[in-house]
Amino acid sequence: MPAQYDFKKKPSFKAEGTDAEEQGFYPQIVSKGTFSFKELAHQIANSSSFKVGDVIGMMEEMEKWILYYISQGYHVQVGNIGYASARLEAKREVTDPSKRNAQSVEFAGVNFRISRTFGKRCSGQLERAKKDFRFQESKPSTEESRWEKLKSYLATRPYATRTEYGELTGLLKTKALTDLQKWVKEGKLSTKGRAPHKVYVLAE
Repeated sequence: MPAQYDFKKKPSFKAEGTDAEEQGFYPQIVSKGTFSFKELAHQIANSSSFKVGDVIGMMEEMEKWILYYISQGYHVQVGNIGYASARLEAKREVTDPSKRNAQSVEFAGVNFRISRTFGKRCSGQLERAKKDFRFQESKPSTEESRWEKLKSYLATRPYATRTEYGELTGLLKTKALTDLQKWVKEGKLSTKGRAPHKVYVLAE
């Protein structure tokens, strides 16, 4: 089955030799969900002589020893997939490296670099995602107009949920929540209840 893709907007930019702003797009895979490791283990078992328990046990051992050697300062090769290495972070801003010691630096995760050969082997058929599964965007509007819509809505109703506000203004979840939290901080709105049952009311 072909992978599906859609286009996302790039940040606007000014075309060379003109003051007019242009909007470009870039293609991105539309995810079909997460294929879990358990499902992958069963897939490997079905297509090889390994048992599911063997696959899971081997992965657990790999995780243990990969982390061990990363913590020892090695870059660890993970098959032909790529290389894992430690990511570090300074606890405070570093302005003079000569005055920093090991106590001011800590492990902050793992970097993973895909190998060139593995990346090149990723290929297959593509098709444009159907309209209902394409990336959604918030409808363009000004903050002032959205606030006026919400005020009018709350003038006839005791409260509004984040979902109701999104439907009212055409905003997606994250943008709608950003608006509501901003107005709570500014004292325009108050909240009642807790997530996922939090609602928003006009501040008294």
